[in-house]
Amino acid sequence: MVDAAGGLWHARPMSGLTVAAPSADHARLFEALASRLDNWTLADGESVDDLADRMVMATSKVADSQWAELIGAVYTTAALVDFLGVTRQAINQRVHSRGILRLVTASGRAVYPAFQFAANGQTAPSLKDVLRTLATGVDDPWTWAQWLAAPDAQGVRHIDRLWAGLDAGVLLDARQTAAQWAL
Repeated sequence: MVDAAGGLWHARPMSGLTVAAPSADHARLFEALASRLDNWTLADGESVDDLADRMVMATSKVADSQWAELIGAVYTTAALVDFLGVTRQAINQRVHSRGILRLVTASGRAVYPAFQFAANGQTAPSLKDVLRTLATGVDDPWTWAQWLAAPDAQGVRHIDRLWAGLDAGVLLDARQTAAQWAL
């Protein structure tokens, strides 16, 4: 293989495995990723492999959704089970109590917007109250996700306002929006 500088990369044995060195494209990708790693740190007790898995999960997109760009990164159910360290049943309970937002894609795949989770697995403050309020206007998780992820009149996403601790204002906006949806 040839690296970015035109030199050869050789396959090398590693713990009984043969691992090929990266191509020129991979080398440039690794350099670009390395420049962005300052925001990613190991959580307490987290291994490097766990962090790598978390990074990959955070880059998943809702590929078969028209709102993929708006919703952004998502977790699959299996990824969320691993991330939160809970069972599928526990996730289902949190979804049914409106503690977690689950979306079902057109292909039937359940995904969970990453914007609702902190790095430690906690959900955004008052998310449950906001989801319950939005549900009084329309019972459509995709509409709720769109509302949470879309910028408000000041250009700030509702989910970001929740993370900033502005729960009361977001709840008021949710009540007003739900009332409009219910008409």
